[in-house]
Amino acid sequence: MKKSFVVGLLLLSSLSLTACGSQSANNKSATTATSTVKKAKNYKYFVTNNVFHENKGTVTLNKVVGGNIKNKRVFFLDETITNSSNKELSISSINSLEIDAYQKSADGSQEIKLDDQVTPSDLFDTTDDSSSQTDNYNLANSIVDRQNNKLLPGKTAHLLAEFGYTLDNTKNNVKLELNQTDTDTEVSVNPHKNSYTVKIADINNNQLNLAEY
Repeated sequence: MKKSFVVGLLLLSSLSLTACGSQSANNKSATTATSTVKKAKNYKYFVTNNVFHENKGTVTLNKVVGGNIKNKRVFFLDETITNSSNKELSISSINSLEIDAYQKSADGSQEIKLDDQVTPSDLFDTTDDSSSQTDNYNLANSIVDRQNNKLLPGKTAHLLAEFGYTLDNTKNNVKLELNQTDTDTEVSVNPHKNSYTVKIADINNNQLNLAEY
């Protein structure tokens, strides 16, 4: 009888250990799943439709506007900046996103990174001694300089991006891709939601009108 009692105890202990092991595995799986979900939610830099999100606010792309410089079509981003934080911030610190532009070549063989050094004032030639050209040149610079203004919590500002892009061709659409170089994984770009496509027809047809700003 004692022997049967010992065997029973051993069986009971074995079942208890198996249950603990199973519970531990389940807990580990639950922890892993929770960590995965939490990590996915940590992306503070991402794109939804025409809205570029970062950890201090959002940049909404209203439209693209542009013109021609030296027989090349250029375009700029018409933006609304929103301060989503609880403190006053400079617009430039909210609009700190690095947005690269890519366009397929005319023959479709390459995806070309577009030059991003043109400014809105470059559209106005001040060498022809035209007062209107000079006035527009100065106004364009003034609009861009509003990036240095401070934005109150929850408020928005409508302005032009400081730099625009030069098209490779006037045939193919342009992809705007969010590129945030911070190495902190807490603020890294969501690789599945990092781009927005601009139609080439909008770029070709929308002229910059300084009176809108």
